Amino acid sequence: MAPLTTAPGKEGDGRDTQTGERHVTSQTERQRLRRRLERLIGIAATEGNELVPLRNGDEIFPAMLDAIRTARHTIGMMTFVYWRGDIAHAFAQALSGRARAGVRVRLLLDGFGAKEIEPQLLDAMAGAGVRVAWFRKPTRLSPMRQNHRCHRKVLVTGEHTAFTGGVGIAREWCGNARDPHEWRDTHVQVRGPAVDGIAAAFAQSWAECHDELYDEHDRFTSQEQPGSATVQVVRGSAGFGWQDMQTLLRVVITSARQRQRQRLRLRLSTAYFRPRHLLHRPAGRRRPPRREGGDPPARPPHRPARLPPGRPAALRPSSTPASTSATTSRPCSTPRSSPWTGSAP
Repeated sequence: MAPLTTAPGKEGDGRDTQTGERHVTSQTERQRLRRRLERLIGIAATEGNELVPLRNGDEIFPAMLDAIRTARHTIGMMTFVYWRGDIAHAFAQALSGRARAGVRVRLLLDGFGAKEIEPQLLDAMAGAGVRVAWFRKPTRLSPMRQNHRCHRKVLVTGEHTAFTGGVGIAREWCGNARDPHEWRDTHVQVRGPAVDGIAAAFAQSWAECHDELYDEHDRFTSQEQPGSATVQVVRGSAGFGWQDMQTLLRVVITSARQRQRQRLRLRLSTAYFRPRHLLHRPAGRRRPPRREGGDPPARPPHRPARLPPGRPAALRPSSTPASTSATTSRPCSTPRSSPWTGSAP
């Protein structure tokens, strides 16, 4: 999901101050970037979206659980990681409770990333009416597909609210990233037309695992415009070849390079980034001098937590961005007697 604008503004407002000129230039560049992405990816951006950033488990999990518990018609959730801990039980309990209340609940789990889920949670959710499906369970018959996983983390509740980002459903993401044992991540709560794009990403993955795409629970109501953000929803792919996500990164990075003299800033936060030739400087080009007061280079503030034995290297926790500093270490705010609610469903 690419937010292309975050603040309203009009071009040509008649101001002749230096600040006004920079504002007009900024709006013009945003529009150019939007058209480049729409043309080269083929997905139109939508306006009027409301985006609420959620940082770390202390903010992410309560918002997601509240959306699940208040859903009235449909819930669609897919995740790469569904491991263990009180938070895993809390999500299973919330999903099961809505399924018993007559809400259609779909849960799509990656066949590799979610294999550590407790079997009793799967049994309890299935018994409550949750429709659980697995995305590409590892088999000996398709070795070439084993690394093509579903890394999408999506929750869609009803027609008008969605969540997406990088968090996994596991105790490792609980807390507020105060030490290496509390993994940091960012999620976004979305309301507005962009929800349709996120719901379509879920439907695309669900269609590979299940024949039924929609039923009487789906209302297909129109979307309102509760905010001011312009958003383009771009889907990743679990396959070979060039992908739209690569086009997105290339266009954004090259656009920022072209406008270096105007000091345009690009900030990228991701756990998976292997740019290959895209970010390599041409031979002979010197590194530009760092200007006074410039931003420090991006780097993790502390050594990431060591993974337990058997965890794949691709699942390492993402580090805190350079703009966010880690606070002093203190106990996790979600200990074994956690506030996520009690026992398994």
